[in-house]
Amino acid sequence: MKAIIFGLGNFGRSLAVKLTNLRHEVIGVDSQIDTVEDLKDHLTIAICMDSTDERAVSTLPLRDVDIAIVAIGENEGASILTTALLRKLKTKHIIGRAISPLHQTVLESMGVTEIIHPEEDSAERLAMKLNLHKMIDSFDLPGEYSIVEITVPDHFVGKSIAEIQPRQHYQVNIITIIRKAPKVNMIGTKHEVSEVVGVPEAHMVFQEKDILVVFGSNADIQKLAEE
Repeated sequence: MKAIIFGLGNFGRSLAVKLTNLRHEVIGVDSQIDTVEDLKDHLTIAICMDSTDERAVSTLPLRDVDIAIVAIGENEGASILTTALLRKLKTKHIIGRAISPLHQTVLESMGVTEIIHPEEDSAERLAMKLNLHKMIDSFDLPGEYSIVEITVPDHFVGKSIAEIQPRQHYQVNIITIIRKAPKVNMIGTKHEVSEVVGVPEAHMVFQEKDILVVFGSNADIQKLAEE
């Protein structure tokens, strides 16, 4: 995976280093030269740049990266402007960092659907989510078992739980399903929110964009996620 991270404060720095250690290509961008110098030997590339400068940002290989993460903290204005530039330059996958409810509303109105809150999401946890294809979130248990959120496999869509038989065929239990539902925020912009469907019944049919909350051994979950 190729990632670019804007803002190398505590959260952005930890995320960038963790992803690099997981053997991903990471470009780190920060406006402070001292920060960039500290990290230049730990990332694929570290660049000192004002991420609100359109001319400067347009020189970055945004079309070649799989994901762009705006991890700028404290300065909401810089975060919003950076995100706006990424949208304008047609960056395909953007993760935004919200540091207040209003900040989140602005990001949502800009079409950013994946928003993180560093006080809730550790950099290491986010790195592991990005590292395993299709894994959304995880809750580690003692031993070799986990409760994990994964994107529904393509060949599940349109079929029921009874047809798929995940316990028999994959040795995992589906605890619940999270689905997207339309919602209008405080400024009248439509966006999607996640809703839990409750305890899934055998007749429930999988839909596109479903997120499955599954329990099983780490090896079995990884096989399902990679499939």
